Amino acid sequence: MRFLPGSVFCLGMLLPLSSQGCAMMPPSGPIVRMIVQPVPGLVAEGEHLPPELLGQLQALAGPTRLSYLRPMGQGSHLLGLDPPLTREQGGELAERWSGLDAIVFAEPDYPRQRR
Repeated sequence: MRFLPGSVFCLGMLLPLSSQGCAMMPPSGPIVRMIVQPVPGLVAEGEHLPPELLGQLQALAGPTRLSYLRPMGQGSHLLGLDPPLTREQGGELAERWSGLDAIVFAEPDYPRQRR
């Protein structure tokens, strides 16, 4: 089993890293945010993503508009998506973004499923 940098081992389950913490139920619903981590040294801790990198991400996002939301821990950043994407579209976008030399990983910020 391969552990991705954006995943956490939570209560015996490997779950995607979420800006909302460790989700206890499988992810579902539309993807309204993405998590990206640029290569080390590209962005100072707590700083926003450079406009050039945001432009590259936007170009790969197509008609989906990106908005910078906030820096996260460990060098990751949270971006908003408008309109929301399906899980499949979010996964495809993460793959495209992860192909950039400036990105270590990208993944959807899966919403928690309410009980």
